[in-house]
Amino acid sequence: MIFAYIRVSTDDQTVKNQKDMIERAGYRVDKWLADEGVSGTIDWTKREINVAIEEADEGDTIIVAELSRLGRSLKQILEIVELCQKKKVNIIMIREGIQTNNDSPVNKLLLSILGSLAEMERNLISQRTKDALALKRKNGVVLGRPVGRTTPVEKMKLYPKRKQIIAWREDGISYSEIARRLKVNRITVSKFVHTLELKESV
Repeated sequence: MIFAYIRVSTDDQTVKNQKDMIERAGYRVDKWLADEGVSGTIDWTKREINVAIEEADEGDTIIVAELSRLGRSLKQILEIVELCQKKKVNIIMIREGIQTNNDSPVNKLLLSILGSLAEMERNLISQRTKDALALKRKNGVVLGRPVGRTTPVEKMKLYPKRKQIIAWREDGISYSEIARRLKVNRITVSKFVHTLELKESV
């Protein structure tokens, strides 16, 4: 069985590019799993990649568009790779051209190097962000969203599905289950419902 895992970090991004990359590579995916608006820094056991790993049996394959989709730290990436190797589940990283069922020393070294680079990239981005924010504070720029201002509910990602979401909530469906059905983050659902309720109460 072939699983495909795709992840984007913000609600403004789309999983389409990753899905297209996997399909162009010629793989016939049996099950797609996606995390939308979910950072790679979140523990992998709380992401959809964990579902793929739990359901995968010996000889199955998990495909990702690139290494960074597995996680943003060397620790997380290696945990996933090592667990899959123990289960004899192959991971294919299309952009890097890596398959973890290849036990050659070169392949193992490449995995380690790429994991280290992914972590280093994350640290560099984080540091650049901190430096930029520090400079803005020094120049007197007020950071953050102005108090009381929220995104208009009509412009929120889930607005076109509001009737279905309202119906599910009236039936007692939890935010987590709605998020699973819509393939979005639970926080995205709860924030949308809260904003919608505020609008309707005005």
